[in-house]
Amino acid sequence: MKKLLITLSVVLALLGVYVIVVGFSPYGESDVEGEIGVRVIDASGQAVIDDTLPFHEDDTVFDVLNRHYDLTLTTYSSVAGRALLGIDSVITDFANDFLYITLHHPVWEDGEIVDYDIEAAQSGIDGLPLRDGLIIVFTVTTVGGGSP
Repeated sequence: MKKLLITLSVVLALLGVYVIVVGFSPYGESDVEGEIGVRVIDASGQAVIDDTLPFHEDDTVFDVLNRHYDLTLTTYSSVAGRALLGIDSVITDFANDFLYITLHHPVWEDGEIVDYDIEAAQSGIDGLPLRDGLIIVFTVTTVGGGSP
């Protein structure tokens, strides 16, 4: 009986932590309005898109991209959500190349962006954050070629 109570307590505690983390996660829908930067770098290393786009409350990164660009999407059993294969004329096949996503999070000081913290995205477009000042860079990368 005591073992059951301890197990139940641990499960409930873990569930509580999960709910808190997911509830405060920076990913998913926006709760404010703002602007994001979108850059697309093709296979030759050229920036073919370098835009600043507005977003609205309850938008997702997918919503913003889909409003402004012709997206090529697919689904794979190994990828949660949609897999982004292409943006406008920059299209990959996900077997030989793909869009490597980096997030450039703004560092704010006195209402001004003074720097960016850069990280590789840990999810596809359905799980990316939507925060004012964020720059999302999509770089065509060869499979097995490492990060750009």
